[in-house]
Amino acid sequence: ALLRGAALSELVSIKILELAHPLMSRPAMTEMHFRIMRYNEVCILLASGWLLVGSVMGLVWLGQGTGSFFVKDSFIHAIAIGFVGSTITCFAPMLLPGLLGHRGPVTGLSPGPVAVLNAAVLIRVAGDVGTLYLPSPPSWEAVSGPLVLLSMVWFLVMLRGVGRPSQSAARK
Repeated sequence: ALLRGAALSELVSIKILELAHPLMSRPAMTEMHFRIMRYNEVCILLASGWLLVGSVMGLVWLGQGTGSFFVKDSFIHAIAIGFVGSTITCFAPMLLPGLLGHRGPVTGLSPGPVAVLNAAVLIRVAGDVGTLYLPSPPSWEAVSGPLVLLSMVWFLVMLRGVGRPSQSAARK
C-alpha cells in the first residue's frame, strides 16, 4: 500500500510541478531544453507506472502466500527492470556528462532505449499475467531478454554521444 501511495504521489507531484514549472516561461529556453524536459517526464512517468505495477504484483504475491512463479517474476521485472531501468535512463544522460567532464545533453538524447526497455518489460509482464489465465510455454522470455540487452547497448551508445557537439556544429 505504501509503494502504491508513493507512486501515486509521484505522479500527482509531476503534474503539479509541470503546471508550475518555472522554466516554462523563460524566453531563453531552446528546443533542446524542452526536449530534455519531455524526455525526463516520459521516463519518470514510465518509472512510476512500473512502480505501481510492481506494487500491485507484490500485493498479489503476498496475498497468495507462497505465490506463483509468474507473479514473482512480474514483480521482480516491474521493479528491477521497469522502475530502476527507467529511472537510470532518465537521470544518467543528465548526470554522467558532467561527471565525465563533458557538456550537458545538448545533442544525442534519444527516447529509443527507453522505449525498447519498457516494451521488453511490458512483454514480460503481459506474458506472465497471460500465463496465469491460459497456461502456455514462456516464449515471451525469449523476446523480452534480448530486448532488454538491446536497450542497454543502445543506451550506452547514446550516452557516448550525449553532450558532444553535432557534426554540423563542429564544421562551423
